[in-house]
Amino acid sequence: MTPASPFPLPGTARSAFPALDTRSLLHAPKRQRARDTEQALLAAGRTLLATRDFESISVAQIVAACELSVGAFYGRFRDKAAFFEALQAAAVRDAQQAIERHLALPRCAALPTAALIDKATRLLVRGC
Repeated sequence: MTPASPFPLPGTARSAFPALDTRSLLHAPKRQRARDTEQALLAAGRTLLATRDFESISVAQIVAACELSVGAFYGRFRDKAAFFEALQAAAVRDAQQAIERHLALPRCAALPTAALIDKATRLLVRGC
């Protein structure tokens, strides 16, 4: 029996990334408008985090950046910590998809595990 690869190919059941608990989201968005609101808030959070630390960012700044109300924020997230958890989950998901796309390229098929780990690590570091 061959050991499971630390970087499974897309579509396989095992993920190399830990699952993050996103139960802190108040309500999972069901309608497109709600999904758009959540995505706008997360995008604003990512933009603000590029220039300052999380503690110095207020909910008012997050909603002002995407022209939404504070109520829209709290209708989607329990609190600022839950918002940060959602940002982390999105970042992990984006990183996992980028690595899976990159390592699924035909040129990666014959690479040894050490080379694949090196490529994945370099991709993650560049992304950060």
